[in-house]
Amino acid sequence: MLSEYEKCLREQSSYFLVAEKDGQIVATGGISYFQRPCFAVLCFGLVRPDHQNTGIGTASLLARLALLKKDEPVYRVFIFAVVKSFGFYERFGFGYFKPWKDIHGQEHPTGSLLISYPEAQKCRQLLADYGISVPHDEDQVPIRELRNPILKS
Repeated sequence: MLSEYEKCLREQSSYFLVAEKDGQIVATGGISYFQRPCFAVLCFGLVRPDHQNTGIGTASLLARLALLKKDEPVYRVFIFAVVKSFGFYERFGFGYFKPWKDIHGQEHPTGSLLISYPEAQKCRQLLADYGISVPHDEDQVPIRELRNPILKS
């Protein structure tokens, strides 16, 4: 998994946000579009263990959803999760889609969420209400093609 994360960062195939606290990165998460602008993929949502269950993961998820463009009325957002984190995404309305296999052949759950652009903007407003700003970098979110083995099922 680490090599896929490094590859994603190196190739800039996703737009990444980071959360900092006291000058240290405590969380990160990426978003990209997948083959078409109406399909978005969240990737590598990571929170340092000593900062889990503090709301940072929730803020990261909402911030990535807030980056959806107004070009599409509705998006299908996918998360290629691991079993341990899938319950987190279910709490936000992600439903089970189908399993995906990692590079070792192990199956993990895929979640899917339908979200409209106005709902995505509500995510941005909710974050702003808590003093969390999300850059207006919607045009920086790249479109990925199916060449990344982590996305193959």
